[in-house]
Amino acid sequence: MFLCASIEKLQETYQESLSGTTRV
Repeated sequence: MFLCASIEKLQETYQESLSGTTRV
């Protein structure tokens, strides 16, 4: 379960990073 949450958190950060990069 912890691993799943970790991955989800990572994905969220990854998506945010992508959004920020694309927003430029």
